[in-house]
Amino acid sequence: MKRPRAFFLVAAWYALAIFLELAPLFRPVQSQKGASSQAILFTSLLPPAGLLLMIWLVVGLVKLKRFHRWFAVGFFCVRTLFLVWSLTALLGGPSVQLPLHPRGYVFFITTNLLCAWYLSRPGFRELADRFVAEREKAAHSRMMQKAAEWRIRAESRRRNR
Repeated sequence: MKRPRAFFLVAAWYALAIFLELAPLFRPVQSQKGASSQAILFTSLLPPAGLLLMIWLVVGLVKLKRFHRWFAVGFFCVRTLFLVWSLTALLGGPSVQLPLHPRGYVFFITTNLLCAWYLSRPGFRELADRFVAEREKAAHSRMMQKAAEWRIRAESRRRNR
């Protein structure tokens, strides 16, 4: 069973969205006066930890694992709420400077909502559950095949002695 092509677009958008949220971790850390060596060590560990988190979340989504699917839906919804909040702040007053034009916010909000909708559709959930069950069944079959081969080899060694 293959994954739908649209799913790969959702997964790519998820990876990009996570990267955008974790981007401040990847900026070089400026050592501050009086900062302890433990604090500097902790902040130097944040970029690799953020990268590992991003990889773990995206790979889990691509494998269609249930937790990762629902985490992605929640992530898209929370991110949409923050973007709506930022957009209302942008439209509410001229003194607020935000990095995007309102059209950019509308694009991000729409894309996040479409991704959350796509991942939470009943049809996609059923497809994902069947896909995971089929993969687990295939993995179990391979494992049982290896166990049977091992037993056959062990029995043939006993006979040859």
